[in-house]
Amino acid sequence: MVSDLNMLFSSRPLSGSLEVYDELERSILNYGVIDVVDVDILNDDRTELLRKNIYQSLVLFEPRLQDITVKLQNNSPENIVFWVQGLFWGKRIVFSVTWSSVAYSYSIFWGE
Repeated sequence: MVSDLNMLFSSRPLSGSLEVYDELERSILNYGVIDVVDVDILNDDRTELLRKNIYQSLVLFEPRLQDITVKLQNNSPENIVFWVQGLFWGKRIVFSVTWSSVAYSYSIFWGE
């Protein structure tokens, strides 16, 4: 699962706004998490959109993870950190997803 999540968070979808086409939104063409290079990470509305996008990407592309919650942990000029919890084959797992505004990339860290 670790390598699958790393692949998910290092991939970018074809388009971030395909709500009109339900099937395309769920297809492999849109595998990944939307890039947030142009997002002001201190803007609460955009931070919430990022949280929702992380959640939606996990729901769509990691079906082994159930009962997912994504919560904002920390927001600084350099990083936004979200805690993700879910059930993986009935076992509770916790990891963080960090967006770096310096490296323009996501990182995943495991822990409780």
